[in-house]
Amino acid sequence: MHTMSIVSLALAGLATMSACTPGAPLCGADASDPDLAGAPTVICEDSADAAYSSSGPPHTLSVMGFGVATSPPDVVHMQFGVQSRGPVAPAALADNQAKLGRIRAVFSALGVAEADVQIASHSLNPYGEPDPLTGVMREQAGFIADNTISVALRDPSRVDAALGEVFAAGATSILGVGFMLGDPQRLHAQARERAMADAQARAEQLARAAGVTLGRPLSITEQGGSAGMFPDMSGMLASPSVPTPGQMQQTMGVSVSYRIR
Repeated sequence: MHTMSIVSLALAGLATMSACTPGAPLCGADASDPDLAGAPTVICEDSADAAYSSSGPPHTLSVMGFGVATSPPDVVHMQFGVQSRGPVAPAALADNQAKLGRIRAVFSALGVAEADVQIASHSLNPYGEPDPLTGVMREQAGFIADNTISVALRDPSRVDAALGEVFAAGATSILGVGFMLGDPQRLHAQARERAMADAQARAEQLARAAGVTLGRPLSITEQGGSAGMFPDMSGMLASPSVPTPGQMQQTMGVSVSYRIR
């Protein structure tokens, strides 16, 4: 009789622990109970997970999700060349510095922070008249001072005014105009969220079609993405002589595996 009672208790204990796995406090037990000292630790699964574990590895449904986010650029990076010539080096340098001062004043009036206006390169070289037959400089005529000034304009609507005023102040060439975002991670986050929403919608549709119940995600893998710029055609038609920012676009992809039952 005592033997039967012990066997029955052991079987009951196994049945109670059938939904538990090693790694955490005993299922349904008080971990502070002194009678449990030295007992193995287990992880309790919820009722749905227990059903999966009792029948082997979970069944899964895997999908890809894609997200696209767009935004107009909010920063314009511009580079200008500023060149001066003089019979002697100090004269060329003085004229160049005067032009740079006027250009800085233009951007200051446009509300550009001083830290967003920087000298990207500087050079001072002699120049002269080349021999028409050999092309070799035969006589030094003076010096050329060259500077490249880089500007981050955080108000794209002021590009037109900036271009006109900078050349009036002494810039001699424009080396490039680029549109971008001051905080590109914001666009990344929006595209990522839309990719996850797309994956969830795809998984729900497939689960309904297959007649299964969709569970929680088991794994999520970001597939990366790509960024690009698309011109604003309406802006180009309205003002063909002024650069148009267009739209920045970021795409992201995710791969998600869900439990199903």
